[in-house]
Amino acid sequence: MDRKTLKRIVILITAAATLLAAILVVTLIGYVVSITSQQRKNEMLRVELARLIDTRDGLDAEIEYRLSDDFTVRYARESLGLVKPGEHKITP
Repeated sequence: MDRKTLKRIVILITAAATLLAAILVVTLIGYVVSITSQQRKNEMLRVELARLIDTRDGLDAEIEYRLSDDFTVRYARESLGLVKPGEHKITP
């Protein structure tokens, strides 16, 4: 091989390597952007999950209270106007 042909081969290999490196960098940047976006979404979903768990816990407590005798007595007195035997209802 003469010097001119060798120089062309080196230039061609260098150009191909540069192109390949550029493609790899662009692909890597795309993956980093995607991962960052997924991490943000994941954090938002964790916050939403925590909020929903708090809501569920509050609703569970409300259900437990409404199934209790205390609630039944209070509801009967306040909403239905009922009294226990021997008690007298006083209306303001």
